Amino acid sequence: MVSFGFVGKLFSVTKALSNGAQLSNEGESVVVSKGPARFVFNIQLKRGNGHLLGCKIRPSFRNKEESYLSTAKQQNKIDINVFHKMLGHPSDARTISTAKDLVIELTGELESYNNCAFGKMQQMKVPKERNVSSNPGDKIFLDISTIKYPSEGGKRHWALFVDDCTKYKWSIF
Repeated sequence: MVSFGFVGKLFSVTKALSNGAQLSNEGESVVVSKGPARFVFNIQLKRGNGHLLGCKIRPSFRNKEESYLSTAKQQNKIDINVFHKMLGHPSDARTISTAKDLVIELTGELESYNNCAFGKMQQMKVPKERNVSSNPGDKIFLDISTIKYPSEGGKRHWALFVDDCTKYKWSIF
């Protein structure tokens, strides 16, 4: 969501409450909690006649590399091989300069990886020749996508159709 120059994620209090969360307050802060999860909305932004509430959310780590980076930022040091892998196997100079920019001390010696070569590979460019259809409906392109969280209607899949001749587009969820 982009709103008022801020970037963040939407949080539905009513959806949380319907899923068993509890609503309370701590002074002027609004607290939504369920089990060990707890959101404290303690950031207030005055907008028109009302307020926009926000909260800082501590990141949850999806993998070891993310937790290593968090630890590195706190301790200002990380193993150079872990950092190199986290950055997607850039050049040695890029790895070192990025760590320097982030004020992170690198420890250990950089080892060579086969993954570095794979990460730097590029696919050959293939010339694309395409004949545009002259009759509507003769050629229709289809793109199917999924989303991480279900929509309001509970849908997780989306299809986009494009008619090659007319460029008419339609979507189905």
